Amino acid sequence: MLELYQAEWCPYSHRVRARLTELGLEFTARQVPPDRDRRDAMAAATGARSIPTLVDGGEVFEGPDAILAHLDERYPETDDLAAHREKDAEEGPAWRDPESAPEDAGRRIVLVYDGSPEAERAAERAARLAVDERTAVVVLDERARELVQERGAEAKLLARDGEPAQAAVELAAELEAGLVVVPAGPTAGRVLEGAGCDVLVVS
Repeated sequence: MLELYQAEWCPYSHRVRARLTELGLEFTARQVPPDRDRRDAMAAATGARSIPTLVDGGEVFEGPDAILAHLDERYPETDDLAAHREKDAEEGPAWRDPESAPEDAGRRIVLVYDGSPEAERAAERAARLAVDERTAVVVLDERARELVQERGAEAKLLARDGEPAQAAVELAAELEAGLVVVPAGPTAGRVLEGAGCDVLVVS
């Protein structure tokens, strides 16, 4: 029996559950605490703390990319695949691409990451908001994307050159973002001066 360590609020877990359904595979969903530090039972069973994590015949696959690649390699597609995908598109959770979100989706959120001690707390706050509002966090660099994804939210990387504050202000205007989340410090002051939307400063 396949075992999936996951959470209902996690968009990456949803992707894996959808693929398991498309392939007609039976699996056991193992719910995990929202805080990674409290996932001791999961770590003891799998050696991993991030979700989703799949156990298949004693092999452990961590993260959606590794899981989906394994499923696609090992299990054949079913005749119902197209019908499942159509239903998921119609009725599944609205984990929206920030560049194509409809007006009724959650507001677009831009995260500024400057490497400061406050930056990880800003990433955590942005991720929580994104999950609550069923949207994605737009980030400017790979480290920010990793931080947001580790906290169970969808992250969209749209890299920009230049100083983080100015790049975030320009990106927020381009996407018509509703919120910029920024760590406290000099970067926050520059974002507050230039942003044309709400700004959340996290200390």
